[in-house]
Amino acid sequence: MHSNPSTLHRLHHESQQPHLQGCNRLARYKDQRELDALPAEIELLETRHAELLEIIAQPDFYEQPPDKVATTLTAVSESEQALDRALERLIELEG
Repeated sequence: MHSNPSTLHRLHHESQQPHLQGCNRLARYKDQRELDALPAEIELLETRHAELLEIIAQPDFYEQPPDKVATTLTAVSESEQALDRALERLIELEG
């Protein structure tokens, strides 16, 4: 006896449901863990960024060797980008 294609599709789809539900539950769990950790991560990023801004605000900052100035300015840019990414992710997870 042959099964009709729509019945086979339905049976296959139904057999995948528990797997998909488990994946969704795991994804939600991982997202919640990430959401729980983000405030502390953001606080650390903000602290580091503020420290770097204080360094470059010093009157003699640009009197240092050019490679040190460049390294610090790169760190400022990277810390700002990391902070932006963390804040965007927080908004995404809260939404």
